[in-house]
Amino acid sequence: MTAESQLGPFPQAPPPLAGGGRLRLFALQATTELGKGIAEALGQPLAAHEERDFEDGEHKGRPLENVRDTDVYVVQSLHGGPTQSANDKLCRLLFFIGALKDAGAARVTAVVPYLCYARKDRRTKPGDPVTTRYVASLFEAVPRRSKMPSAARP
Repeated sequence: MTAESQLGPFPQAPPPLAGGGRLRLFALQATTELGKGIAEALGQPLAAHEERDFEDGEHKGRPLENVRDTDVYVVQSLHGGPTQSANDKLCRLLFFIGALKDAGAARVTAVVPYLCYARKDRRTKPGDPVTTRYVASLFEAVPRRSKMPSAARP
């Protein structure tokens, strides 16, 4: 009896990378050290990006490298800490994913070693929220490419 007949068919190979096999790996500020370790293990440099905080608490993030038609991976832990809450990190990640999609990335994969609200993956009491489902919906809601309304254009 072969391994395939015991376990079923082997999984298919992952789909080929878009853009002729090019990929970009980003690590947002909260997870830079982990991102460097992943980049070293892959033999792939971290891609350059900008993260900026504004006085009113808002922030922006954008890639500084061309991501058009490439597969992009973004590393960001969503564990709350002394300088950024889990909610801040979640917003930063979602906004960065949106910026990557707007810049033409073929596929964007979030590598999230700690997912905030993961302990609420089921109801333990009637009426309890299933918060993990809401977080997943936020990731799914990031549009493929944004179109800015004409009134908002500079």
